[in-house]
Amino acid sequence: MQSKSTVMAQSKDRLSVSLLRYNKLRSKVPDAEIAIVEGADDTIFYSSIFTRKNLNSPEIFFQANGKDNVLRLRDVISRSKEIPKGQGNVFFIDSDYDGLKGYQPGEDIYVTPTYSIENLLVSKEALRRLMNAEFGLGTAELIDDRTRIIALFDEFLEQHANELKEVNRLLHCVRKESLAGISLTAGSIDENSEKFATVDANSLRIIKKASGQALFDLLKVKEDVPAEHVGRYDEDFLKLNPSLNWRGKFLFFLFRRFIAVLIEDRNSAQPKFFTVGKGKISFDTKQDSLVRILSSTCNIPECLDKFVESIREGRHKVHIGPEALRL
Repeated sequence: MQSKSTVMAQSKDRLSVSLLRYNKLRSKVPDAEIAIVEGADDTIFYSSIFTRKNLNSPEIFFQANGKDNVLRLRDVISRSKEIPKGQGNVFFIDSDYDGLKGYQPGEDIYVTPTYSIENLLVSKEALRRLMNAEFGLGTAELIDDRTRIIALFDEFLEQHANELKEVNRLLHCVRKESLAGISLTAGSIDENSEKFATVDANSLRIIKKASGQALFDLLKVKEDVPAEHVGRYDEDFLKLNPSLNWRGKFLFFLFRRFIAVLIEDRNSAQPKFFTVGKGKISFDTKQDSLVRILSSTCNIPECLDKFVESIREGRHKVHIGPEALRL
Protein backbone atom coordinates (compact mmCIF):
# COMPACT_ATOMS: atom_id res chain seq x y z
CA MET A 1 0.00 0.00 0.00
CA GLN A 2 1.38 3.38 -0.98
CA SER A 3 1.60 6.18 1.57
CA LYS A 4 -0.11 9.52 0.96
CA SER A 5 3.27 11.23 0.61
CA THR A 6 4.34 8.71 -2.04
CA VAL A 7 1.15 9.25 -4.04
CA MET A 8 1.61 13.04 -3.87
CA ALA A 9 5.23 12.77 -4.99
CA GLN A 10 4.26 10.60 -7.95
CA SER A 11 1.54 13.08 -8.88
CA LYS A 12 4.06 15.96 -8.89
CA ASP A 13 6.44 13.90 -11.02
CA ARG A 14 3.70 13.25 -13.60
CA LEU A 15 2.86 16.95 -13.70
CA SER A 16 6.52 17.84 -14.17
CA VAL A 17 6.80 15.44 -17.10
CA SER A 18 3.63 16.87 -18.65
CA LEU A 19 4.95 20.42 -18.28
CA LEU A 20 8.22 19.49 -19.94
CA ARG A 21 6.34 17.91 -22.83
CA TYR A 22 4.00 20.90 -23.14
CA ASN A 23 6.87 23.40 -23.18
CA LYS A 24 8.68 21.35 -25.81
CA LEU A 25 5.56 21.30 -28.01
CA ARG A 26 4.89 24.99 -27.43
CA SER A 27 8.46 25.82 -28.49
CA LYS A 28 7.74 24.11 -31.82
CA VAL A 29 4.39 25.87 -32.36
CA PRO A 30 4.72 29.16 -30.42
CA ASP A 31 1.76 30.84 -32.11
CA ALA A 32 -0.67 27.93 -32.32
CA GLU A 33 -3.83 27.22 -30.38
CA ILE A 34 -3.52 23.91 -28.55
CA ALA A 35 -6.26 21.56 -27.39
CA ILE A 36 -5.15 19.84 -24.19
CA VAL A 37 -6.93 16.51 -23.69
CA GLU A 38 -6.70 13.46 -21.45
CA GLY A 39 -5.58 10.85 -23.98
CA ALA A 40 -5.56 9.36 -27.48
CA ASP A 41 -9.30 8.63 -27.71
CA ASP A 42 -10.07 12.24 -26.80
CA THR A 43 -7.85 13.43 -29.65
CA ILE A 44 -9.76 11.24 -32.11
CA PHE A 45 -13.15 12.34 -30.77
CA TYR A 46 -12.61 16.09 -30.55
CA SER A 47 -10.65 16.24 -33.81
CA SER A 48 -13.62 14.62 -35.53
CA ILE A 49 -16.04 17.06 -33.89
CA PHE A 50 -13.92 20.03 -34.98
CA THR A 51 -13.90 18.71 -38.56
CA ARG A 52 -17.67 18.23 -38.57
CA LYS A 53 -18.12 21.77 -37.24
CA ASN A 54 -15.64 23.25 -39.75
CA LEU A 55 -13.40 24.50 -36.95
CA ASN A 56 -9.87 24.86 -38.31
CA SER A 57 -8.12 25.71 -35.04
CA PRO A 58 -6.94 24.28 -32.73
CA GLU A 59 -5.45 21.58 -34.93
CA ILE A 60 -2.66 20.73 -32.46
CA PHE A 61 -3.59 18.30 -29.67
CA PHE A 62 -1.58 17.71 -26.51
CA GLN A 63 -2.34 14.50 -24.63
CA ALA A 64 -1.76 15.16 -20.94
CA ASN A 65 -2.10 11.49 -19.91
CA GLY A 66 -5.08 11.79 -17.60
CA LYS A 67 -7.69 14.14 -16.25
CA ASP A 68 -5.65 15.25 -13.24
CA ASN A 69 -2.82 16.35 -15.52
CA VAL A 70 -5.19 18.36 -17.72
CA LEU A 71 -6.56 20.21 -14.69
CA ARG A 72 -3.15 20.81 -13.12
CA LEU A 73 -1.63 21.98 -16.41
CA ARG A 74 -4.45 24.47 -16.81
CA ASP A 75 -3.84 25.73 -13.28
CA VAL A 76 -0.05 26.02 -13.66
CA ILE A 77 -0.11 27.53 -17.17
CA SER A 78 -2.62 30.16 -16.12
CA ARG A 79 -0.67 31.13 -13.01
CA SER A 80 2.75 31.28 -14.64
CA LYS A 81 4.14 34.35 -16.39
CA GLU A 82 7.02 32.32 -17.84
CA ILE A 83 5.13 29.48 -19.55
CA PRO A 84 4.26 30.49 -23.14
CA LYS A 85 0.57 30.43 -24.05
CA GLY A 86 0.74 31.23 -27.76
CA GLN A 87 -2.70 31.97 -29.20
CA GLY A 88 -4.33 30.19 -26.28
CA ASN A 89 -5.15 26.74 -24.98
CA VAL A 90 -8.46 24.92 -24.66
CA PHE A 91 -8.92 22.05 -22.22
CA PHE A 92 -11.17 19.02 -22.43
CA ILE A 93 -11.97 16.58 -19.61
CA ASP A 94 -14.48 13.85 -18.82
CA SER A 95 -16.92 14.57 -16.02
CA ASP A 96 -16.48 11.13 -14.42
CA TYR A 97 -17.90 11.04 -10.90
CA ASP A 98 -15.86 14.02 -9.70
CA GLY A 99 -16.35 16.79 -12.29
CA LEU A 100 -13.81 19.61 -12.08
CA LYS A 101 -12.43 18.28 -8.78
CA GLY A 102 -12.55 21.70 -7.14
CA TYR A 103 -11.21 23.72 -10.06
CA GLN A 104 -13.19 26.66 -11.40
CA PRO A 105 -15.12 26.34 -14.68
CA GLY A 106 -14.31 28.79 -17.46
CA GLU A 107 -14.59 29.60 -21.15
CA ASP A 108 -11.37 27.64 -21.75
CA ILE A 109 -12.45 24.23 -20.42
CA TYR A 110 -15.07 21.73 -21.57
CA VAL A 111 -16.49 19.05 -19.29
CA THR A 112 -18.58 16.28 -20.84
CA PRO A 113 -22.29 16.22 -19.86
CA THR A 114 -21.93 12.45 -19.55
CA TYR A 115 -19.45 10.40 -17.51
CA SER A 116 -17.04 10.41 -20.46
CA ILE A 117 -16.85 10.70 -24.25
CA GLU A 118 -17.50 6.95 -24.49
CA ASN A 119 -21.02 7.44 -23.14
CA LEU A 120 -21.68 9.92 -25.95
CA LEU A 121 -20.70 7.29 -28.52
CA VAL A 122 -22.91 4.45 -27.27
CA SER A 123 -26.47 5.20 -28.29
CA LYS A 124 -29.42 3.84 -30.22
CA GLU A 125 -28.84 6.45 -32.94
CA ALA A 126 -25.18 5.42 -33.34
CA LEU A 127 -26.14 1.74 -33.57
CA ARG A 128 -28.85 2.47 -36.14
CA ARG A 129 -26.32 4.30 -38.31
CA LEU A 130 -23.87 1.41 -37.99
CA MET A 131 -26.57 -1.06 -38.98
CA ASN A 132 -27.34 1.00 -42.08
CA ALA A 133 -23.83 1.93 -43.19
CA GLU A 134 -21.73 -1.07 -42.13
CA PHE A 135 -24.22 -3.96 -41.91
CA GLY A 136 -26.34 -3.00 -44.92
CA LEU A 137 -29.65 -3.20 -43.05
CA GLY A 138 -31.19 -0.06 -44.57
CA THR A 139 -32.96 -1.98 -47.35
CA ALA A 140 -36.61 -3.02 -47.40
CA GLU A 141 -35.58 -6.68 -47.22
CA LEU A 142 -33.47 -6.28 -44.09
CA ILE A 143 -35.10 -3.40 -42.21
CA ASP A 144 -36.77 -5.87 -39.83
CA ASP A 145 -33.32 -7.16 -38.87
CA ARG A 146 -32.35 -3.63 -37.91
CA THR A 147 -35.46 -3.31 -35.74
CA ARG A 148 -34.58 -6.63 -34.06
CA ILE A 149 -31.01 -5.49 -33.32
CA ILE A 150 -32.25 -2.19 -31.86
CA ALA A 151 -34.54 -4.18 -29.55
CA LEU A 152 -31.57 -6.31 -28.49
CA PHE A 153 -29.65 -3.11 -27.77
CA ASP A 154 -32.48 -1.91 -25.52
CA GLU A 155 -32.11 -5.18 -23.60
CA PHE A 156 -28.33 -4.67 -23.57
CA LEU A 157 -28.74 -1.29 -21.82
CA GLU A 158 -31.13 -2.81 -19.27
CA GLN A 159 -28.63 -5.57 -18.55
CA HIS A 160 -25.85 -3.00 -18.23
CA ALA A 161 -27.92 -1.14 -15.62
CA ASN A 162 -28.39 -4.37 -13.67
CA GLU A 163 -25.05 -6.14 -14.04
CA LEU A 164 -22.76 -3.10 -13.71
CA LYS A 165 -24.64 -1.43 -10.85
CA GLU A 166 -22.49 -2.91 -8.10
CA VAL A 167 -19.15 -1.82 -9.53
CA ASN A 168 -20.38 1.65 -10.49
CA ARG A 169 -21.93 2.16 -7.05
CA LEU A 170 -18.63 1.29 -5.42
CA LEU A 171 -16.60 3.44 -7.82
CA HIS A 172 -19.00 6.36 -7.30
CA CYS A 173 -18.48 6.14 -3.53
CA VAL A 174 -14.70 6.00 -3.93
CA ARG A 175 -14.63 9.12 -6.13
CA LYS A 176 -17.01 11.10 -3.89
CA GLU A 177 -14.95 10.29 -0.82
CA SER A 178 -11.82 11.36 -2.67
CA LEU A 179 -13.39 14.77 -3.30
CA ALA A 180 -13.94 15.03 0.45
CA GLY A 181 -10.24 14.29 1.03
CA ILE A 182 -10.79 10.66 2.08
CA SER A 183 -8.91 7.94 0.23
CA LEU A 184 -10.59 4.54 0.14
CA THR A 185 -8.14 2.99 -2.31
CA ALA A 186 -4.58 1.76 -2.19
CA GLY A 187 -3.78 2.02 -5.89
CA SER A 188 -5.29 2.55 -9.33
CA ILE A 189 -8.32 0.73 -10.69
CA ASP A 190 -7.65 -2.32 -12.86
CA GLU A 191 -8.14 -0.97 -16.40
CA ASN A 192 -8.99 -4.36 -17.93
CA SER A 193 -12.77 -3.99 -18.37
CA GLU A 194 -13.14 -7.65 -19.33
CA LYS A 195 -12.40 -8.61 -15.72
CA PHE A 196 -15.64 -6.87 -14.69
CA ALA A 197 -18.10 -8.07 -17.35
CA THR A 198 -18.40 -9.36 -20.90
CA VAL A 199 -21.02 -10.14 -23.56
CA ASP A 200 -22.03 -13.74 -24.27
CA ALA A 201 -21.56 -14.61 -27.95
CA ASN A 202 -24.58 -16.91 -28.10
CA SER A 203 -27.18 -14.73 -26.41
CA LEU A 204 -25.74 -11.17 -26.55
CA ARG A 205 -26.43 -10.99 -22.83
CA ILE A 206 -24.06 -9.18 -20.45
CA ILE A 207 -22.33 -11.52 -18.02
CA LYS A 208 -21.03 -10.04 -14.76
CA LYS A 209 -17.61 -11.49 -13.89
CA ALA A 210 -16.75 -9.81 -10.60
CA SER A 211 -18.70 -9.14 -7.43
CA GLY A 212 -18.18 -8.63 -3.69
CA GLN A 213 -14.57 -8.89 -2.59
CA ALA A 214 -13.41 -9.42 -6.17
CA LEU A 215 -14.66 -5.92 -7.01
CA PHE A 216 -12.92 -4.46 -3.96
CA ASP A 217 -9.70 -6.06 -5.21
CA LEU A 218 -10.07 -4.84 -8.81
CA LEU A 219 -10.81 -1.28 -7.66
CA LYS A 220 -7.97 -1.49 -5.08
CA VAL A 221 -10.34 -0.60 -2.23
CA LYS A 222 -8.61 -0.79 1.14
CA GLU A 223 -9.29 -3.87 3.23
CA ASP A 224 -10.57 -1.93 6.24
CA VAL A 225 -13.43 -0.21 4.36
CA PRO A 226 -16.73 -1.70 5.61
CA ALA A 227 -19.24 -2.74 2.94
CA GLU A 228 -21.98 -0.57 4.47
CA HIS A 229 -19.78 2.50 3.95
CA VAL A 230 -20.46 2.27 0.22
CA GLY A 231 -24.14 3.10 0.69
CA ARG A 232 -23.62 6.58 2.05
CA TYR A 233 -23.86 8.14 -1.44
CA ASP A 234 -26.76 6.02 -2.70
CA GLU A 235 -29.20 8.93 -2.85
CA ASP A 236 -27.02 10.69 -5.43
CA PHE A 237 -25.97 7.52 -7.23
CA LEU A 238 -29.52 6.28 -7.81
CA LYS A 239 -30.38 9.53 -9.59
CA LEU A 240 -27.77 8.85 -12.30
CA ASN A 241 -28.67 7.56 -15.75
CA PRO A 242 -26.66 4.31 -16.16
CA SER A 243 -25.96 4.68 -19.89
CA LEU A 244 -25.03 8.37 -19.59
CA ASN A 245 -23.52 8.82 -16.14
CA TRP A 246 -21.88 5.51 -15.21
CA ARG A 247 -18.28 4.66 -16.10
CA GLY A 248 -17.96 4.95 -19.86
CA LYS A 249 -15.03 2.56 -20.28
CA PHE A 250 -17.13 -0.34 -19.00
CA LEU A 251 -20.05 0.56 -21.27
CA PHE A 252 -17.89 1.09 -24.34
CA PHE A 253 -16.02 -2.18 -23.85
CA LEU A 254 -19.33 -4.05 -23.67
CA PHE A 255 -20.66 -2.19 -26.73
CA ARG A 256 -17.51 -3.11 -28.67
CA ARG A 257 -18.10 -6.74 -27.71
CA PHE A 258 -21.79 -6.44 -28.67
CA ILE A 259 -20.83 -5.14 -32.14
CA ALA A 260 -18.08 -7.77 -32.58
CA VAL A 261 -20.58 -10.57 -31.88
CA LEU A 262 -23.00 -9.08 -34.40
CA ILE A 263 -20.26 -8.86 -37.05
CA GLU A 264 -19.33 -12.49 -36.55
CA ASP A 265 -22.97 -13.53 -36.69
CA ARG A 266 -23.77 -11.46 -39.81
CA ASN A 267 -20.79 -13.06 -41.55
CA SER A 268 -21.72 -16.63 -40.58
CA ALA A 269 -23.55 -19.05 -42.86
CA GLN A 270 -26.28 -19.64 -40.28
CA PRO A 271 -26.79 -16.40 -38.31
CA LYS A 272 -28.79 -16.26 -35.08
CA PHE A 273 -29.60 -12.55 -35.06
CA PHE A 274 -29.95 -11.81 -38.79
CA THR A 275 -32.17 -13.13 -41.55
CA VAL A 276 -29.31 -13.37 -44.04
CA GLY A 277 -25.71 -14.41 -43.32
CA LYS A 278 -22.43 -14.24 -45.23
CA GLY A 279 -22.44 -10.48 -44.91
CA LYS A 280 -18.69 -9.92 -45.43
CA ILE A 281 -18.62 -7.23 -42.73
CA SER A 282 -15.01 -6.27 -42.05
CA PHE A 283 -14.77 -3.02 -40.08
CA ASP A 284 -12.49 -2.92 -37.03
CA THR A 285 -13.95 -2.94 -33.51
CA LYS A 286 -10.70 -2.09 -31.72
CA GLN A 287 -11.02 0.82 -29.29
CA ASP A 288 -9.47 3.55 -31.42
CA SER A 289 -11.09 2.37 -34.64
CA LEU A 290 -14.61 2.27 -33.22
CA VAL A 291 -14.12 5.63 -31.50
CA ARG A 292 -13.14 7.06 -34.89
CA ILE A 293 -16.16 5.54 -36.68
CA LEU A 294 -18.69 6.62 -34.06
CA SER A 295 -17.20 10.10 -33.61
CA SER A 296 -17.93 10.87 -37.24
CA THR A 297 -21.66 10.21 -36.86
CA CYS A 298 -22.58 10.60 -33.17
CA ASN A 299 -24.98 13.28 -31.98
CA ILE A 300 -23.09 16.37 -30.82
CA PRO A 301 -24.44 17.52 -27.43
CA GLU A 302 -25.69 21.09 -27.31
CA CYS A 303 -23.11 22.10 -24.70
CA LEU A 304 -20.25 20.89 -26.94
CA ASP A 305 -21.77 22.64 -29.92
CA LYS A 306 -21.81 25.89 -27.96
CA PHE A 307 -18.26 25.34 -26.70
CA VAL A 308 -17.00 24.87 -30.26
CA GLU A 309 -18.65 28.16 -31.21
CA SER A 310 -17.01 29.88 -28.24
CA ILE A 311 -13.61 28.67 -29.53
CA ARG A 312 -14.44 30.02 -32.96
CA GLU A 313 -15.23 33.38 -31.37
CA GLY A 314 -12.03 33.33 -29.29
CA ARG A 315 -13.71 33.50 -25.88
CA HIS A 316 -11.31 30.89 -24.47
CA LYS A 317 -8.43 33.36 -24.86
CA VAL A 318 -9.74 35.57 -22.05
CA HIS A 319 -7.16 35.35 -19.26
CA ILE A 320 -8.26 33.61 -16.10
CA GLY A 321 -6.47 35.01 -13.09
CA PRO A 322 -4.79 32.58 -10.69
CA GLU A 323 -7.13 33.60 -7.90
CA ALA A 324 -10.11 32.36 -9.94
CA LEU A 325 -8.93 28.86 -10.78
CA ARG A 326 -9.57 27.27 -7.40
CA LEU A 327 -12.91 27.31 -5.66
